[in-house]
Amino acid sequence: MIGLAVVTVLVLGFLAFRSSFASDEPARLDEADAYLAAWGEGDFATMAAGVAQPPPEFTALHQQMLASLQVREAAYEAGEAEVDGDRATVPFTAELTLGGLGVWRYESALNLVRGDDGWKVDWTPATLHPDLQQGERFARTRTAPSRAAIVDRNGLPLADGTAPLIVGTTGPATPEQAAALGPLVEAGDTVGTQGLQARYNDVLSGEPSGQVQIIGASGVPEVVHVFPGADGEPLTTTIDPVVQAAAENAIAVASGPAAFVAIESDTGEVLAVGNSPSDGLNRPISGAYPPGSTFKVVTSNALLGVGVDPDVNVTCPATANGFGNYAGESFGTIPFREAFYRSCNTSFIIQTGLLPEGALEASAEQFGFNTPYDIGIDSVGGSFPSPESQAELLAASIGQGKVTASPLHMASVAAAIDDGHWRAPTLIHGDQAPERPAPVDLDPDVVADIDTMMHEVVTEGTGYNAEVAGRDVAGKTGTAEFGAEDPPETHAWFVGYRDD
Repeated sequence: MIGLAVVTVLVLGFLAFRSSFASDEPARLDEADAYLAAWGEGDFATMAAGVAQPPPEFTALHQQMLASLQVREAAYEAGEAEVDGDRATVPFTAELTLGGLGVWRYESALNLVRGDDGWKVDWTPATLHPDLQQGERFARTRTAPSRAAIVDRNGLPLADGTAPLIVGTTGPATPEQAAALGPLVEAGDTVGTQGLQARYNDVLSGEPSGQVQIIGASGVPEVVHVFPGADGEPLTTTIDPVVQAAAENAIAVASGPAAFVAIESDTGEVLAVGNSPSDGLNRPISGAYPPGSTFKVVTSNALLGVGVDPDVNVTCPATANGFGNYAGESFGTIPFREAFYRSCNTSFIIQTGLLPEGALEASAEQFGFNTPYDIGIDSVGGSFPSPESQAELLAASIGQGKVTASPLHMASVAAAIDDGHWRAPTLIHGDQAPERPAPVDLDPDVVADIDTMMHEVVTEGTGYNAEVAGRDVAGKTGTAEFGAEDPPETHAWFVGYRDD
């Protein structure tokens, strides 16, 4: 019976050996895996328990390495064990994330010996790193990269104070910010805190350079790893410095809060952004307001698209379906084009009531309403919630109710008439520009009619103040009530374009 038991154990042991070492799987030693796992977790007590003869400085040497190199994370991956009797070698790959420098990988090996209590690590300083010897220590150097500039469309740095809420700000990174921004950043580094500076911090800040060193008694460092680093890359915006300066000068005289956006019609590139006051709310980009009668461009697209002729006669009473005109105006029976350039609310209220279901919402979506897009910083587009009642539909037709848009988005609406295609705006030029939705083709005949009517707004209608001698200007005015005052406060709008 005893002999049978011995034979059984030997057979099982042979089978186990075959399973571990003769299969297609790499040979493993559980003790090596456990040691490396504990090392990655910084569990020095468990590590020391797995060492044959841990020296007194065992824990201190590991702690010195972590502290001097500023190791944020560590991982160690074992390779295939090579066993020779009571000795074994297990190669491993170390991957250390060094705060402010990045990832350092190196190859090393665990030497193990087998005794009465199983496999133990035969530890020397070289276990930490193959080049480390007794009495040596780790050190590092780090040089911060040069931060690049945010430049205009011509490649020249934007002047200080230009569009500050767009360009953004920088400041020294707090420890919390450094941790959030990744392994290349350490506390005190200059980082973007707002605007484009924050969004494109990785591009602008570059990568630090540095070394991992081993220093012995001579004090002369041995370099065991080099982080080459790289200076930041300039971020090219679509801003035109001449247009930007003109925008800032024009808006500086505003008596109250104001916003200005200029877009290149055939590209959607933002040429200028003005905001008054220049700090606080980023009105041009992230302000969401009822667009008022400027939305009649969108409503006209729907009406002309279903066959309304610009010369057809419509009525313009003082009130219609509970809506009224500015200052109680009424113009009797007039051509639709005149209702547009006089901005007669009631004409649009009456005509919108004749639209097929969903036609106004479809027109809004042709002009990018309800379409998410990314210009390079946080921004607001246009929102057209599906009307839940006839009253909501009629209010939406004159840019009231639940319809909202940013000045940026309404500039894109005007640009769409000028170009014949709606294009999502963008603030970034070149490879760093976020992906944009595809342009939307508009009906060229409808666009031609709206273009004519927008010119008439300036030459004959409510936009007469935009007329400039020698310039062919088209546009649409608008006012939109807001707040709970009696009478309500209003936002005043003008969207338009100039034929070059």
